[in-house]
Amino acid sequence: MLRALLLSLALLSITGEAFALTVSWTCNPEPDMKEYRVESSKDAGKSWGVEAIWPHPKPCVSPVTMSITRYLVPGERLFRVFSIDMAGNVARQPSEPASYSVKPSPIGNPGGQEEAALPPSPYKDAPVTPPPPVVVLPPPPPPVPKPDAIKNFTVMKGGAAGSVVISLIGPDDGTGKAALINVRTAASGAGWGAMRHLNCTTFPCTVTGIPVGTPQEFQAIPFRSTPQGSVFGDFTPVLTLTLAAPPPPPTFTLKDALAAASKACQAIKTCTAKDFSKALDAQLKKVQP
Repeated sequence: MLRALLLSLALLSITGEAFALTVSWTCNPEPDMKEYRVESSKDAGKSWGVEAIWPHPKPCVSPVTMSITRYLVPGERLFRVFSIDMAGNVARQPSEPASYSVKPSPIGNPGGQEEAALPPSPYKDAPVTPPPPVVVLPPPPPPVPKPDAIKNFTVMKGGAAGSVVISLIGPDDGTGKAALINVRTAASGAGWGAMRHLNCTTFPCTVTGIPVGTPQEFQAIPFRSTPQGSVFGDFTPVLTLTLAAPPPPPTFTLKDALAAASKACQAIKTCTAKDFSKALDAQLKKVQP
């Protein structure tokens, strides 16, 4: 890898028409170094010309110096140096440029000298990659409003066995309309996904067929249907209710059967032994073992 160089300028003398400018730089210590290309610019670096191809000294001793004795028009000058190896590879970047202000000769330019044109520099700056275009993204869409929370969610025992009454205050669905309500129930601990839907569209809602004797959980959630799917609000708290099992029927004994048969036979104007026996057979079927 060809190293960057340090460049300096040293003015030796300006007398009459004679001009001598010394350019010096640090020696490149790489073992395959061959030479250096010294370039100058008189238009602040807009264009460069080749002053000379200068041999690499062996041994490598710094500074490497080169004298410029050609006539230079007074003004600001920039100088730079490229290192070149034995294979002809040129450093990808030149040294940092050094500047020098060429002063007019005290006696002017009586001979009318002109500055000789230099061969143009073969160095081309790396193309500048334009920055990627700025992509202006549209503002994100406003957040989709979700339904408000359900209020006053309650579950109470209904009048019939295995029935409950579910009450709640339905919220707005986020667009000014009434939200739809999904109510579910299952055995305690089953979780929302395992619950069965209850057919409740208005409230209070009476639901039958609820298992008795075991804890049952109830929960509701508001939602709004859209072409892209449903937009849900927040779940209500889980409410747990255990419906008591109905009491067992009263025990029916032989004594109860005789009394019931006698009453049934007496309802007949002419209660014969056959009528009583028939009524007793009917009542004995109710006797519990």
